[in-house]
Amino acid sequence: MPLTKLKGKKFFVMGLGKTGRAAAKFLVEELGCKVTAWDAKPAACEGLPNSVEVKKPSTIDWSEFDGLIKSPGIPESQEDVFSALAAGVKLWSDIDLAQLRAPEATYIAITGTNGKSTTTALIGHLLKSAGLEVEVGGNIGRPALDMPVLDKNGFYVLELSSYQLLSVNTFHANVAVLINISADHMERHRTMEAYIAAKERIFRNQEPSDLRVVGVDNYELEKLAISLGLGVRLRRVSVTGVGAGVTANNEGVMFDYDYTPPKAIYDLSKQMRLPGKHNWQNVVCAWAAVKDFLTVEQFVAGLESFGGLKHRLQRVLDHEGVTFRNDSKATNADATIRALDSVEDIFLLAGGQAKEEGFVPCLEHLQNVKGIYLLGEAEERFAKELKDADVPVKRCGTLKEATTAAYADAQKYAAKTGKNPTVLLSPACASWDQFDSFEHRGNVFIEIAYDLCGMGQPPEEEEE
Repeated sequence: MPLTKLKGKKFFVMGLGKTGRAAAKFLVEELGCKVTAWDAKPAACEGLPNSVEVKKPSTIDWSEFDGLIKSPGIPESQEDVFSALAAGVKLWSDIDLAQLRAPEATYIAITGTNGKSTTTALIGHLLKSAGLEVEVGGNIGRPALDMPVLDKNGFYVLELSSYQLLSVNTFHANVAVLINISADHMERHRTMEAYIAAKERIFRNQEPSDLRVVGVDNYELEKLAISLGLGVRLRRVSVTGVGAGVTANNEGVMFDYDYTPPKAIYDLSKQMRLPGKHNWQNVVCAWAAVKDFLTVEQFVAGLESFGGLKHRLQRVLDHEGVTFRNDSKATNADATIRALDSVEDIFLLAGGQAKEEGFVPCLEHLQNVKGIYLLGEAEERFAKELKDADVPVKRCGTLKEATTAAYADAQKYAAKTGKNPTVLLSPACASWDQFDSFEHRGNVFIEIAYDLCGMGQPPEEEEE
């Protein structure tokens, strides 16, 4: 569909976070649309283009509207959304509009339960380091409509959550990556089948010539790969020995079976900025996604210069034998398990707003843990779930108290054993009980770590 067909149409924008505000601005200023908008927070309704009418959706006559753009966090079952859809209003995503605005560019879309942010950032970095014009955003960084318009030589690398995928309409990815899947966001999706169906929408609208990259270490995704059928471009990836086109063996050596004989691409055990087997999966998926655009040499150079993703097993600092790692983005048990299996001699900070599974899935992965320090709303629940664990557990309440206690114990452990322990923030919880976001929680942890070590303020981050 050409973008001109949307000119002058009437849209309702529901939710005025970064995505909603960018969409409202684009619709008014670039398409001349008539826009009505609403957010439950009055402050969010300020600073919009002058022509935007602010009005509660419950007062709307939906028959007057052509399209609805909603915040990904607003469920389709919400009463006002349901009313709009029942009245025949078409649901649009900002991702749809971004592609209609820049139709000649190449779109690489990434999703998965865990690792999608790291994989997205890595793919963007690999392409940029090879000298290509790249914009990275979506669920990570900037909204798609805040990015500049790229031509046929440009690449958009977009992280897409299950919530975002439920709203896509016309968008199709030239390269779609589905890394892995495990239970998450069940409060929204209700069933695992519905959650998988939402993730599968990343392949929606793809043509046979477009590429599908699927991590087949999940049984569900192995079935999905089979169901995609013949006549489509599919790259299967694995780090567990499952038959696939791109794999990593138990030692971390990455092989590409598109070559004859199979070609060893890289020894992933050497990539210390991305520790752990779960990161091997991210790297393997990234290579499968970019290998049509880069040489092996460009890939290796980009991988070795990648600094890692903030809040995802981020190495914050080392002080007197103790390492601080910020894994605040581990908002569920599966993500925390990946961290626990990647680091040794751990003093773990856990807790926050618990997910349905709680801490129980982590109990079989405490071999490297020397102490657990609980905080937040989940403190009491996690303490009960850990009552039979063979690990000391302390209830600390706040992140500062937990970090302080963990650091003191880690220092004693380092002095006694001569080893280099890690104070690891990997909460297995959402952050909203005590923080605005997982980023806020991670930034506070970094500040606490620098303060405890007498190192002043953390350094300013450089933009890539």
